[in-house]
Amino acid sequence: MRFLLVVLALRLLYLAQLHASPLGGFLLGDLRIYHERAQQILAGDLVGSAPPFYGSTLYPYLLAAIDAAAGARPVAAQLVQVLVGALTCWLIWRLGVEFFEGRRALVAAVIAGLYGPFVFAEGQILMISWSVFAVVAALLAAARYARTGRAGTALLCGLACGLGASDKPNLLVLAATIPFGWWLAGRTARHPSPELAPPSAGMERSGAGTLLRGLLALGAGIAAVLLPVMARNASATRGDFLISASSGVNLAIGNGPRSDGTFREPWSDRAHETLRLYDLGEGSVHFASLALGRALSAREADDYWREETLAYVAQHPLAALRLLGRKILLLVNHAEIPNVLDFGFFRSQFAALRMFPAGFWLVGPLGLVGAGLAIARRDRRTLAPALFLVLYGASVALLFVCDRFRLPAAPVLILFAADTLVALYDGLRERRWALVRPLLAGLVPLAVITGLPLVHYNHGRDHWMVAQALEAQGQPEAAIAAYRAALAEDPSMGEVWNNQARLLIRLGRYPEAEESLRRAVEVAPGLAYPHQGLADLMRQKALADRGHARESIDEAMQEYRRALEIDPSLVDAWLSLARLHYDRGETVEARDLLLKGKALNSGVPRFDDILRDIGGAAQGAARIRR
Repeated sequence: MRFLLVVLALRLLYLAQLHASPLGGFLLGDLRIYHERAQQILAGDLVGSAPPFYGSTLYPYLLAAIDAAAGARPVAAQLVQVLVGALTCWLIWRLGVEFFEGRRALVAAVIAGLYGPFVFAEGQILMISWSVFAVVAALLAAARYARTGRAGTALLCGLACGLGASDKPNLLVLAATIPFGWWLAGRTARHPSPELAPPSAGMERSGAGTLLRGLLALGAGIAAVLLPVMARNASATRGDFLISASSGVNLAIGNGPRSDGTFREPWSDRAHETLRLYDLGEGSVHFASLALGRALSAREADDYWREETLAYVAQHPLAALRLLGRKILLLVNHAEIPNVLDFGFFRSQFAALRMFPAGFWLVGPLGLVGAGLAIARRDRRTLAPALFLVLYGASVALLFVCDRFRLPAAPVLILFAADTLVALYDGLRERRWALVRPLLAGLVPLAVITGLPLVHYNHGRDHWMVAQALEAQGQPEAAIAAYRAALAEDPSMGEVWNNQARLLIRLGRYPEAEESLRRAVEVAPGLAYPHQGLADLMRQKALADRGHARESIDEAMQEYRRALEIDPSLVDAWLSLARLHYDRGETVEARDLLLKGKALNSGVPRFDDILRDIGGAAQGAARIRR
């Protein structure tokens, strides 16, 4: 218990350091969407209308409950999740006692308490820490039911499985393996393990009746959680979705022609549009609509990505198999592959997070060897969790690998890692080489595979995130420093050169802004915004330097045209280019531009307002200038 208090204190220290930094209250991606949905729920919009694209439908309701009690501050939810994380460590200890014995349980609790990815997850506005808790709670309740036969524990097991599946639907494989574990618990072991408790009295007394009762209670618990979730999703989307609106695009991310096994959007080569569409859900519909040449619904877009990916896999089976092999290697690799936030970057920024040294580098090889031992020994209590690891790992490998997808498997790996460590220690101490040799034979190759340098991430995008946070908090000079740190890591990020230039213009540092925009155009010519920004800057330069006005205006017009070639939806670029032509007395050219811009951007009244008066009247010129 004292150790858990120390673990809790270190977790709180990490939260304190996080909130003393610009990143403490800065939310992006999924984190921002969950927070905003929680505020909508508190405002009375209980059902909403958005498709269930981002993982958990249930999580915003948990956030809303926390916010209602403690205020709409990210730190409140993070504090609750830290407490859930500490409780998870205690439950892992209890589960270790159920599966093994006291020493192994204690080692498992220590590893769990010092496991850095758990702490990192608890500090994010994501449901993943609740899913980890759900896995441990479900396994503990399942073990208790196998021992006692009490229906209440089976119901709790179902509730925990439902909680996990509401965030990660593939966690339903846990519910599928639990009845297998109950069936095994009622059988006499052929090769009993001295570490395991005697066969469960509850199962042995009642046999098939207890198993059936457990199945019914398990199903009732899962339904109690998932049916309301499915009802909300069906209501919000008029029956289009019950669980998730992102299965198609997730399949495409992990198995398409541009996939590398990690999070890489299928449209990642569309530089300008990717910059405009931060939201994965919006991007999914937008690019599917572009591919088919018509506006699609979220349902149609989801079907499009699924069908396109399955067709690609069918046409390129060898490439698909190679990619699957790579994903299996990534799944057991030491790297924590980011989806939004990078564990490695946060660890480099916060000393408290470095106080949690345990990672997959330790848990992976030891846990996989322990799971292999469970399968080889056919242990009644641990064979079902080992099967869960296999099935859950397969479900992740079918999509793509990232840290938050892998994390629900970590508690089970930690338990098996503790078993392996204690067995190795006992074998070495007692010189039982017949036990030590197979352990080392498994550990050595797995350690090599786990340590392979399969992925490399620079922290350019992470520094960019810090710059955005600083800019949002009104610290422009610090934001400029963060932008420069990002560009020092990765000078090829045209978006960052562009954002830095925008901030420099706001600060009146025009020469630096021009240099930054020219670098953006150089490294990312497919981005429209730097061309438009450079054109705007050249117009200002023409006003300030009349002697070179003609050259500056010519360059501005050229850059506007380049921007519009990339993105014809830039209304301000159409109007600015038309204004420059009008100021030169080229009324026909200005009018043609406005008509073309109007045709490509229907429903924008500014084109009609200016076209109405552009027939050479001074009023038209004034309207263009505005």
